[in-house]
Amino acid sequence: MPPMQPPSSRPLPTGDRGPIVNALQIIMILTASSAVLLRFVARHFSSAGLWWDDWLILAALILSVGMNINNYVGKSTSLGLGKHIWEVQDGGHGYLRSLFALEVIYTTALALNKLSILMMYQRLFGIDRRLTLAVKVVAAVVIAWWAGVDIATFLQCEPIERFWEYSTVGKCFDVVDFFEGSAIPNVIADVLILLLPQPILWKLQMSWSNKLALCGIFLLGAL
Repeated sequence: MPPMQPPSSRPLPTGDRGPIVNALQIIMILTASSAVLLRFVARHFSSAGLWWDDWLILAALILSVGMNINNYVGKSTSLGLGKHIWEVQDGGHGYLRSLFALEVIYTTALALNKLSILMMYQRLFGIDRRLTLAVKVVAAVVIAWWAGVDIATFLQCEPIERFWEYSTVGKCFDVVDFFEGSAIPNVIADVLILLLPQPILWKLQMSWSNKLALCGIFLLGAL
């Protein structure tokens, strides 16, 4: 990363949001861990048993915890996360090393989370052949996105060290284009996953108010 100069405007923007980032990480990981723990407890006391959706969400949680460990052990916040770019020490080299690891962990955790939801649909609505086919298609899209983004992550700079060491001789493709390009199929997959169960839910024999409530629960992921 080339050295960045502060803007010419005065007063100069300052501030460090690293502590806020750390606090939010703790809150989110405790919330996610509690939800997954309750899920496994519920499975233990029910006759449903554990299935692919449970193990996939557990794997996603473990990777999410790994992301937070990377932030703390790798000291992402002290290395630059939450700071203005001109306040980052050593040109951001330390933070960019941490960011590179996070890119791979994040996309993997995200893909496993999506696949867990799809497997949950298969568990609940597997009797519907059209939904089963749709689940397989969307799962293939998610896996292809996952593999493509991870491969692109390792190929975005040649040599790979140039990602965090700007003085290294080599080249990188546009990181902004990479992030935007990977986000589009990710959002499309999210929308498809949210919409998949809706046709089946509307066909259920129940009152309109109950249908609306049930559909709303399945759409909570949009938040």
